[in-house]
Amino acid sequence: MRRSSRHWIAAASGPLGTNAQYLFSLDQELTRLGMRDDCLNELVSRVRALLDGAQPDSPLTPGFA
Repeated sequence: MRRSSRHWIAAASGPLGTNAQYLFSLDQELTRLGMRDDCLNELVSRVRALLDGAQPDSPLTPGFA
């Protein structure tokens, strides 16, 4: 079974914390600065759902913000 990016992000960690924490912090900072990245927002939603035990219905849609 092929793992998607959201699975790697949800599971990865390093000496400074988890990849998911970094993703969520990046999303918060961009929001604070009034910036929006639809691809990042979609990834954040899917990683949160994965960490909460839900399985998103469709794969991530690649693209540029």
